[in-house]
Amino acid sequence: RSTLFPYTTLFRSHQGRVAIALPLMQHRSIAEGISEDRIKIVARILVTGASGFIGAALCPVLLARGHEVVAATRRAVAPPAGARPRAIGDIGPETDWSDVLDRIDVLIHLAQRAHAGPDSAMLLLEPLAIAAPARAAVAAGVKRLVLLSSIKAMGETTEAGTPFRADQEPRPVDVYGRAKLASERAAAGVG
Repeated sequence: RSTLFPYTTLFRSHQGRVAIALPLMQHRSIAEGISEDRIKIVARILVTGASGFIGAALCPVLLARGHEVVAATRRAVAPPAGARPRAIGDIGPETDWSDVLDRIDVLIHLAQRAHAGPDSAMLLLEPLAIAAPARAAVAAGVKRLVLLSSIKAMGETTEAGTPFRADQEPRPVDVYGRAKLASERAAAGVG
């Protein structure tokens, strides 16, 4: 856990299945100034990668729960119905996040390379590209950072019948898995 983001949560995806603990979006520290007797606690949430596989499914759920969603994408594309669009271009270590994160309560960072592609050297920039919005979020007063990673950050296999556990030592075996683990550590190390 990051000291500046005490509620930082890292999710790892596996084979296209995503488990998102939505009560995370209703944490009391995010909803400062909102009375406890209200049913919905609303937060302003920036979702990077909003037009991707997971973002396209997540944004409507957040909107249905009463959150304001800013759908950040690389290019200007139609956002999910009800979300505010925000084209931010390619995300890298030099991306200027200052006005993108203005008045944002939660940053859900989904925009990452999902596959190594032909140039796996591109993955080596991932940790720097992850650390940049994390540092900017601290500077902007964002209350929570949620980073989606990959099960490959833990490794390829476990002993038969034994799942990966959060307290296990990660043992990624390829460039992709090592890049994802390094990205997790870069985000957690902010602060």
